[in-house]
Amino acid sequence: MESVGRRIRALRKKKGLNLQDMASKLNLSVSYLSQLENGRANISVALLKDIASILEVPSVFFLLEEETKPLVKVIRKNERHEYIRNNEKVTINVLFATENEKLQSSIINIPPGMDTGKPSCHYGDEFTYIIEGEVEVVLDEKDVYRLSQGDVIYYPAHIPHRWVNVGDTIARVMATATPASF
Repeated sequence: MESVGRRIRALRKKKGLNLQDMASKLNLSVSYLSQLENGRANISVALLKDIASILEVPSVFFLLEEETKPLVKVIRKNERHEYIRNNEKVTINVLFATENEKLQSSIINIPPGMDTGKPSCHYGDEFTYIIEGEVEVVLDEKDVYRLSQGDVIYYPAHIPHRWVNVGDTIARVMATATPASF
C-alpha cells in the first residue's frame, strides 16, 4: 500500500492539489488522506476509483508495478536458450522470457510425424502461432485442432496440451505463454 500512497501523493502534487483540496473533493479528513499517502491506512477499491477520477488517471495506474528497468529488451540470437525434447528430435528455442516471469515466447521445431512428447500444463494463458507446416494441437488428450501456416489458437494453459506435426515437412510453431514456464 505504501507505493500506492506514494503514487497518489506524487500525482496529487503534480496536479497542484494540496492535502486539504484533495481531502475535500473526496469527503475525507486531511489526516486520513495523509495516512493513505504514507501507507499507514488501507484503501478501498471504491476510494481508489474516486482518487483516480479526480487525478484523471485509470485506477489501475496506482497498482502497476514500479518499473526500474528499461521497457525495451533486445535478445540476440546467440543469447537465447535452446531446449531439446523427445529424444533430441524436438527443439524449443526460447525467444524471450521477461525477467519478472510474466511472459515467455518460444519457437518449437517439430520434425514430420513427431510430437512434443508428454502434454504440458501450467498456470496462465497460451497462444500458438503456426509459422510453417501443419500441426495438430491436442488439448486434454481429446480435443484436436488441425492448424496450418498462419493459424493461431488460444487456450488456458492449465489444459494439458501438446503439438503433433501431421505434415511432410518440419513444423515451426511459436508458443507464447503467461507466466513464463522455462
